[in-house]
Order: sequence, then C-alpha cells, then structure tokens
Amino acid sequence: MRLTARITITAVIPLVLILTLVVVQLNRSISYEREAAAREDQLKLALVRNNVTTLLNQLQSTAAILAGSAETARAVLASDVNFLQQWSELFHTPFVSRVLFTDSRGIVLARSDDQFRFSDNLSRQEPVSLALEGKQIRGFFVLDNTISLSVAQPILLYDELLIGTIVVEVRLSDDLMYRLARGTGAGVLIEFSDALFSSHAETNRVRGHSDIAFRYDPESLIPLRASVLFFEDEYVQRLRDLQFRFISFIVLLALGLPAVLVFILRAYLRPYARLIEGLVKLSGGRETFAEVRASFEPLLAQPGHQAALIADAVSRFTRSMEESIDMLEKLSTTDQLTGLRNRRSIETTLRDEIDRVTRYGGTFSLLLADIDNFKLVNDALGHPEGDRILQTVADIMTTNSRATDVVARWGGEEFIIHCSGTILEGAVELSDKLRRAVGDATYSDQWRGAPVGTLSIGVAEYEPGETAEALLSRVDTALYRAKQSGRDRVEIARSN
Repeated sequence: MRLTARITITAVIPLVLILTLVVVQLNRSISYEREAAAREDQLKLALVRNNVTTLLNQLQSTAAILAGSAETARAVLASDVNFLQQWSELFHTPFVSRVLFTDSRGIVLARSDDQFRFSDNLSRQEPVSLALEGKQIRGFFVLDNTISLSVAQPILLYDELLIGTIVVEVRLSDDLMYRLARGTGAGVLIEFSDALFSSHAETNRVRGHSDIAFRYDPESLIPLRASVLFFEDEYVQRLRDLQFRFISFIVLLALGLPAVLVFILRAYLRPYARLIEGLVKLSGGRETFAEVRASFEPLLAQPGHQAALIADAVSRFTRSMEESIDMLEKLSTTDQLTGLRNRRSIETTLRDEIDRVTRYGGTFSLLLADIDNFKLVNDALGHPEGDRILQTVADIMTTNSRATDVVARWGGEEFIIHCSGTILEGAVELSDKLRRAVGDATYSDQWRGAPVGTLSIGVAEYEPGETAEALLSRVDTALYRAKQSGRDRVEIARSN
C-alpha cells in the first residue's frame, strides 16, 4: 500500500472513530434521558392521580357532612328552601361547582349556583334517581345538560328514613383539567363521545399518555379517555438534533476527507503527520479537545498550508462541539425565562440532599411557592407582563435567600426553595419575608383587594426516612391549604 494511502487511512479512521464514539455517547445520553423521562412520568402520573383522589375525597366529604347534619335533615323535611340555599352556598368552592338538595320525591329544594331555580323534578335523572334508591354514588353524570364529576347520596332521618338526596358536583371544563395538572409537569385530558376537556390546547408535543384510573360506580358515564399527557422534553430533542449533525458530519467527512488528503499529502507530508498524531491521541483519550487544539498551533502558524486549514477546521469543530455540550448542560439545569435552576436540577439537588442528611445527619427545609391568581395578570396585562412578574419574583427570591439556598422554578408560576441546614422555624421566617417582599413589588392592590401577584407558600422540614416524593407531596398539600385558606399566606406541612 502506498504511503499516501496509508497516511490517508491513518488520518481518516481515527477521526471517524472519535466522532462515532461521540455519537455512541450521545445515544447513551438519549437512552438515559428516556429512562429518566419514564421515571419522571411515573412521578407525574402519581401527582395527577393524587390530585384526582383529593378532588373526589373533597366531594365525598362535602356530601357526607351535609347529608349527615341534623340541621340539613330538618330543613329537607320542612322544605326550608332559604336555609338549604344558604347552607349549600357555604360549601361552594372552585372544586365544588354546585350543591343540590331534593326531597324524597326528587323535587329540587335548593341549588347553590341558582337560588331562584327549584321545584323541578329530577327523580328520573341520574344520579338523583340512584340516591333515591338509597345508593351512595360517585362518577360522571349529565345533569342540567352539563357533564360533571358528581357524588350523590340519600339524606336519612334517624339514619333510617329517606327524606331526600344531596348531589355535590364539579363541572368538567378545561380549567378543571388545568387545576388537576397544575404543578405536575403533565397534562390531563378527559374525552366523552360528544365532549373533550383538556388542560393544554396544543397536543403536537404529546409523546405519550397513561390512564388516570378513575374509580367510579358502574352507573357512571364511561369516558372514552381519561389520560395523563406527557410532553416532549426539549433537552432530549436537542440531543437528537446534535446526534443528527454529528452523523451528517461523519458521512461528509468519510466521503470528502480521503480525497483531499491523497491530493495534498504528497507535498505536505510532515504537517499531516503532526495532524494525524494529534487525532490519534484524541481517539485514544490521551488528550482533550483543548490539548489537541494546542498541538495544532504550529500548523495554524502556516496559513498557506492545506494542513493548517484542516487543523483550523478541526479546532473550530471541537470548539463548537464543546460550546454545544456546555449549552446543553446549561439548558438541562437552567430555566430560560428567570435564569433560576429548573425542575430537573432541583430534583437532583433534593435527592442528593436526602442522601447527605441520611448519611451524615442534619436537616433541611423546602418552600413551595405559587403566585396567586397569576392567570388574571396574563389575561389582563398580557404574557410579556406576566413574564416580567415571574422574573421579578425570581429576583426577589434570589436576593432574599442565602447563598447556600437553592432557588428554582418548579413550573409555571410555581417556585421552590431548598434551604440546607434550615429548621422549620427558619423556613417559615424566610417564607413570610418573601411573601411580604413579593406583595410589595407586584399587583396585590390592583384587583379590588383580591390577592393577585401575591405568594401562597407551603413549608415543610425534612423528616428522617422520608422520600423525596413524600416530602414534595407534603409541601404541595401545604401550598394547597394556603390557596384554599384565602391565598397570600404561609402554611406549614403536617408531619407524616
């Protein structure tokens, strides 16, 4: 074999092998990210199912409280419409759309959503007809031409005599789907033959779904789909794009470089020997990209030489590849709008902190904050102003936290702060400080006294032996209580 052919093969094969190894490593990274996404999907599914279970439990507990009240029984027996109307309105919340009372004949006594509409007969409509049979029912039903998630049960006098029924329901809507999915990183979709409710308008980014596993009675309407939606991860997509560019580069390199080398090596053998030497070292892992670029500097000092052009191209490519890898690493840990750590990063920090505390002792606390009524800001002032508020809140949290605290954007208008070595009292003090600072800086006084742009915060201290999922669930429940208790407040998570 001629010397030029040998040198050509020596130069091309190592470079192609190096890039192939990079592609293989990218494939491994993509596989790892897919496995991580699968684990995240299970966590998201569990969070959505927990939200659904919480909603059902709230409906059931409301129905049980109202049906078991002696005052309710006396009012139903006496057909006291005013009392029942006032009583039902007390339980009207964002997750309870309507409370409805009927007598033992199925005649409506009160509707919490319409005080002037009563006396119509629902004895033939489910779930009222089922409750009149003495059954306790939950599921999807059409009542007043609206699909709702309903809980119905009879009202008994002296625990024996059926004197009426109560129906507690929440109407299905896109907004309800959004509430069930909020803070999970997933979407929620429920579809019937003539109706579709979804938390997200766009579906082109959906890469998979899983059944919510609603538990409802056989008499309920059966949805065609009741799914948790999982969306495409931008980081994995960028890895795939980078993989495609590498493969394209390898193909072009394999086709074009040998011909170029055969032509020029006859006159420029020694510079190519140096070039090949550097590439061989790179392929063997004995030098980094930077070291290889440094070894090419004597070649780059000969601008008229063909070897210098190749060395410069390889140097620029390795530098571009390093920049791309650095960019991907930054994208994988940083929220682009606020500049804070993102959810993926804080989840890793949380797992590492639990391992550290488990091994060496100590404690830490977690703050989960949500901007109150943020949708009002977006709707009234536009998303650019909403983005500015998110950035303002992020700056306030960073400024008022310690250097050792980790502030991250959890998703949407939710933020999370990991306070290493901080007990519960210190975390509560920080929460109040942040709540006041954000309230002073945003729009808390522009909506008729309603809490808009303020912070609701859930606080929890890590308990020994607790998993990351359990801790996140406790602090999320505390945040939910803060929302339900009027917003612009701090709630402490209950111990397990």
